[in-house]
This record gives sequence, structure tokens and C-alpha cells, in this order.
Amino acid sequence: MSKKKPELKKPLHPERLQKVMEEVEELQSIFNTTRADIQMVQDWGRKKPGYQFWRRLYARTIFSHIDGFCFCLKQIARHWHNQWDQTLSRAEVAIIHEESHSLTDNGRAKTRPLYQGSEKNLRFAIKIFTRVMELSFKLKTEEEGFRAYKKGIEIRNRITHPKKNDYLIITDKELKILDIALGWWIETYMGLFSEMEKKRKALAKETQVKGE
Repeated sequence: MSKKKPELKKPLHPERLQKVMEEVEELQSIFNTTRADIQMVQDWGRKKPGYQFWRRLYARTIFSHIDGFCFCLKQIARHWHNQWDQTLSRAEVAIIHEESHSLTDNGRAKTRPLYQGSEKNLRFAIKIFTRVMELSFKLKTEEEGFRAYKKGIEIRNRITHPKKNDYLIITDKELKILDIALGWWIETYMGLFSEMEKKRKALAKETQVKGE
């Protein structure tokens, strides 16, 4: 007769509350630091509005900021999954690790980096983070800002892998697209952060009630 596996012990609510507070503060810090980088590029660029170096740096900095934030969301989701809720699938965990696995001809396991692309990565990071954290936030993908975000990815990719010199030029129209994309992303972050604050306050209230 097989032994029954012991049930996973849920941590006390105060511990979860503390962890939520730590995650919120760390995400805020990361967002503020990398957002300040973008602001510095913007301020410097205003002094040389037609300087292509600034425009290219602006595009790269925006998407480095967004991609880095998505990485943090995925790591938090993985940690929350491992410690408490076990809500992620094996495929989702593998994607968080950004790895794919296969066998070589001689039967050895091989790991390779897995790249999903910025848009897929953003959708995935938001989806698993909000699910694990039990947030009601939904990514707004029907807005002009999201369309600008997708076009901004194309601009960033084009200047990162230029096929000819003209591909390195960012026009005034494309610069406006980058501005709109950045505005959409900041609004997205603020909405997500608002939901995280609601979660933190709900856990704090629940902890207080249980302690009475």
C-alpha cells in the first residue's frame, strides 16, 4: 500500500503579506530606475532633436525597460508558484526559465535558450503574474497605444539588425510612435501597480481580522 503524500503546508498570511509588500517595493524600484534612464535619454534628446543617435538610444532604452520588467514579473510568478500556489503548468515554468530541451543523436539531454519575442513575452508575463497573484488586471490590447507598442518593436528590431544604412534612421513619425508606445506602457504599469496595491491591502485586512 502506497503512503499518502503529505499535504503542502500553506504559510501564514502574515508571511504572504510581507512577501507581497517586498515584491511591490522591488518592482517599484526597478520600474523607477529604468524609467529614469528613459527620462535622461528624453531630456538629452530634446537638446538635439534631430540627432539619430538619441532616437536609436531612445527606442532601445524603452524596450529594454519593458523587457526587463517582464523578466521580473516572470521570476516573481515562479517564486510564488514554488512557495505557495503551484498554479503554473510545466510548460509555463519552462518558458519562464527561457529554456527548451531536446536530445542529441547520442541520447544526451540538451538545453537551448528560448526566445519568444517581446510582444509574446509581455502577454505571457502579465498573464501568469496576474493569475498567480490573483489580480483582476487585464492587458489592454485594443488601444492605439498597444498598436504603437507593436510598431515600436518593429522599429527597435530594425535598428538592431539593419540590412542597410537607411534602416538606422528613425523618422519624426516613428519617434511619435515610440512616444505613444511609452505612454501606453506607463499607463499599463500604473494599472498593474494599482491592482497589486489592492492585493496588498486585502491581505493586510485579512491578516488583521484573523489576528483579532
